[in-house]
Amino acid sequence: MSDNHVELYAAAKARFDYHKVNADESVLIIADTGTDGSLLDAVYTAAVATGADVTLVRFKAREQPFNWEIPEMVEHAFYSADFTFSLLSQGWFYNASSERVRGHMRTMGKRMTYWAGGKIAVPHFMACLPGNPEVTKRSQILAKMMHEVKMIRVTSRTGTHVIMERGDPQTQLMNNREGQVNYSPLSLESRLALAKGEHPPTHQVMNGTMMFQGAYSTRCPGPGSLQGMVRLPVAIEIDRGRIVHIARDTEQGIFLSDWFRSWEDPAVYYIDHLNIGTDHRINLENLDGLSTHHNYGGLLFGFGVCFSSNRGDPGVFRANAHIELHLTGSTLYFDDQPIIVDGEFTRESGMRAPNRRPGTGAPWQEVEGHVLPEPPSF
Repeated sequence: MSDNHVELYAAAKARFDYHKVNADESVLIIADTGTDGSLLDAVYTAAVATGADVTLVRFKAREQPFNWEIPEMVEHAFYSADFTFSLLSQGWFYNASSERVRGHMRTMGKRMTYWAGGKIAVPHFMACLPGNPEVTKRSQILAKMMHEVKMIRVTSRTGTHVIMERGDPQTQLMNNREGQVNYSPLSLESRLALAKGEHPPTHQVMNGTMMFQGAYSTRCPGPGSLQGMVRLPVAIEIDRGRIVHIARDTEQGIFLSDWFRSWEDPAVYYIDHLNIGTDHRINLENLDGLSTHHNYGGLLFGFGVCFSSNRGDPGVFRANAHIELHLTGSTLYFDDQPIIVDGEFTRESGMRAPNRRPGTGAPWQEVEGHVLPEPPSF
């Protein structure tokens, strides 16, 4: 085994230990032909090491990776397992089969964990082990704040100024996990209106200008998703939760403007979710799903309305496409309290990571035995 394989195995084993998988259980590993081989080998080996009854199901990755349904025989395999480890290379969500599977697991008390199976997700698989107490505590503090806040404001040195209403937390539900806190700015009424092809109620949800600088990742029909870093700020104007203008004065601005326009779908322009990343172990430039969702101190604005039972919605719906716009270096206010300043959690928030921007310079000190060099002679 190479060092990489050893580290992958240790990371896989840590996940089975975290979920307390034991020898009395049946374990299902789901993969497709796009799943990275070394990652799959590590997970399978770690699963066998638990002593559980392990079954591996691998099927052909779909050419259309956006709104596909899992094969029927694979879906039925979920129903027989006590614990499922999904390593699919393509996102499988916001469709009928995923809703049936998740409904079964909630009803029967089954467990499932998911990790993106593509090679791009391997570095964070090793770096971001579950159960990190610092990330867990930070996420818990932020989740309580997000539940209680009334008004959210985002600014930046480059000119961002966005106001968001929190809305009713009983209907605009959060979908949190270790490493992120998020919520759906649009009300249930608005989401259902968009799903039916109607105009949502015209009330203030999100307004202002975002000077977008950071990273993006797309979910859309085609051969695969697109990811990239945005170095020069792109001005994006938002009115009542909908993008109404994207400046075309930069190369990335032209790309984003054309990308939104190409789908010919009003639902693509509407805000879907706001995420705040809490994991200090993330490297944003990996550009995998964890990068854009969990990056410490970053704000993710997801556009392209999608929903399911995870959001408390009565059905499933997805716009023609979805894009994650991860904003870095911004300042975040909850009501009048600064939570993040220039991309760093404030001390007062109780969420700043140790040893990050400590705020004091190293002390000057004399060193015993210090000898200055002789001056040069000419």
